[in-house]
Amino acid sequence: MENLLNDKKAFRKMALDKRNTLRAEEIQEKSALIKAHLENLDSYQKSNTVMVYLNFRSEVLTDELIENLFMQGKKVVVPISIKGTRTLLLSEIKSLSDDLELDFYNIRVPKKESIKEVSPADIDFVITPGVAFSKDKYRMGYGGGYYDTFIEKLRADALTCALAFDVQIFDKIPKEEHDKQMDYVITENGCIWQSIT
Repeated sequence: MENLLNDKKAFRKMALDKRNTLRAEEIQEKSALIKAHLENLDSYQKSNTVMVYLNFRSEVLTDELIENLFMQGKKVVVPISIKGTRTLLLSEIKSLSDDLELDFYNIRVPKKESIKEVSPADIDFVITPGVAFSKDKYRMGYGGGYYDTFIEKLRADALTCALAFDVQIFDKIPKEEHDKQMDYVITENGCIWQSIT
């Protein structure tokens, strides 16, 4: 493991392989626990505009979470990856069934006619995916740098929260200066509240 800390690409592959060993029913069960932990967070409950990723492959599931946000009358914002500039465009959605379609990579994205652009300054609470996380809440993404760039544009009081399975948590992960620390990382076992040294 120590050798992998010097090789981000190899570490990312190892972490993804670990996550991909989870069976569909495990993903379902663990995602439900993660959702319950998140919904107990006072800062999440008080947020009016929540940005949340649309799950893909073996990521923590987010559809039920999004449906609950709709029911609570919150503004739901999803990210759209702009490949050329490696940036995120934010769009409000009001329905998972009506506003989304599959893109070239089979990833769900808002339909072009449904895009309602939102400024990063409007976001209160950001829910991110990721490949691996350290116990001091640093995040390793998929290698594009989209979220690191985006997080810099948030208001100072906006909160960031990563959803992950416990198999994605490591004592340390490879880290570079641009990598961002999350305010929260939530797994099926609860919330990582503070730095552990």
